[in-house]
Amino acid sequence: MNNHHHLYLLSFIILPSLDGAFLIDNLLIGMTGSIGVISYSEFIFLLRKNIAKNINVIMSKNATKFITPFSIRVLSGNFVFTDTFDESEKIFVPHLELVRKSDLFLIMPATANIIGKLANGICDDLISTCALSAKVPVVLIPNMNSDMWFSKANQRNIALNKELGYHIIEPKEVGMSHGGAVIDTFSKNQSEIPISTITYEEIVAFIKELLTTKKEQSDLHIAEKHD
Repeated sequence: MNNHHHLYLLSFIILPSLDGAFLIDNLLIGMTGSIGVISYSEFIFLLRKNIAKNINVIMSKNATKFITPFSIRVLSGNFVFTDTFDESEKIFVPHLELVRKSDLFLIMPATANIIGKLANGICDDLISTCALSAKVPVVLIPNMNSDMWFSKANQRNIALNKELGYHIIEPKEVGMSHGGAVIDTFSKNQSEIPISTITYEEIVAFIKELLTTKKEQSDLHIAEKHD
């Protein structure tokens, strides 16, 4: 069974939502050009069935080289945007409407390229433009080889993104199975191994904590206004 058939069959599996309710009404996902696009595609299916009532997806041009927009459309249940000037039946100005209608913007996988763009305020595609105009939390899930991750430029950009208020789920220093051997994905001697250590469960836990913190801050702000 090829990857497209596998993803298509996934779309017919019905999973119960967590705690009988969705955590997010509208989730926006950006997918950039990393090999992680393949594994994170299945996460979209799981997020749709368990976490988010509605999901819109933006794919960069390079992301479409790994998996087709049609496959992501099947998994997300919505039209997939690949260009700043795309229109759907409900969205006519995507760089404004997509983020305004969303409660959270999740960029997974996030390449060194998009991390660098956001750190320097560069808006030359739909994902970067949406991120800059977003008033909702923006979460980045980096995915790249270890040489790129540890580079001074990327580490500087990670720090700048944090200063700008972007949330980053950083890869952990753990091993992964590769050909029967355990390889340290962060070892600079194994730079050919892509960094892809974030699990679906870790993403959900991060989202839950982020939304809980946001609600607590909102409740505190309301209470202070009424004091």
